Amino acid sequence: MEWGGHAKRKYPGYVVYTAKIICDDILDTVFNEDHYKFWLKSIDKISDSIYKNTGKRPHIKELNQYLKERATWNSVSGIMFQDVPKTLSKVISFYYRKRIQLVAFDLEIVKNFTYHYDDKF
Repeated sequence: MEWGGHAKRKYPGYVVYTAKIICDDILDTVFNEDHYKFWLKSIDKISDSIYKNTGKRPHIKELNQYLKERATWNSVSGIMFQDVPKTLSKVISFYYRKRIQLVAFDLEIVKNFTYHYDDKF
């Protein structure tokens, strides 16, 4: 709710939903070091391929499009990742709040998706 109240100021409000996520086949780049190393290696490989074909470094949108169209990770039903942390501490460069997000490739892993809260500001 803090993020919705601060990061989404250009919108008239936000909505929070809850869900149960079945994480059995999730590529967990946040808490599993092997998964994280595999993810980095894959991103490097994809970036190199895009650069080879275009002569330009890819943007995140291009990486996502590549994954959507060409990834053949049949056993992976989603990816959990941490995006850029926000400094909320009095200690310089100390990040103690993470925004952990998940992309679900298979919507069957999302259960009980329900409305939780909304705010109009």
